Amino acid sequence: TAAALSEASSEGPSLDMLDALTEASPPQPVSISQMMLASGRTSPAVRLANAQFLRRELASRRAHVLSLLRTMPPPLASQP
Repeated sequence: TAAALSEASSEGPSLDMLDALTEASPPQPVSISQMMLASGRTSPAVRLANAQFLRRELASRRAHVLSLLRTMPPPLASQP
């Protein structure tokens, strides 16, 4: 799913792709304490796992935000 988002055209991902990404991988709840705990572990394997999670999570959150913006009512969308 992250690869699909990164392979989108320069105009951005299609609406169908956004819907598929939003449905396939909803954002995972992560607390500050969980992030602090993960940052304290410095082994290469743990850092790689953290980076892989972050890559998937950022793509998922980006797709979710773009999907919300797309469904925003026009009067609200025109506000600065």
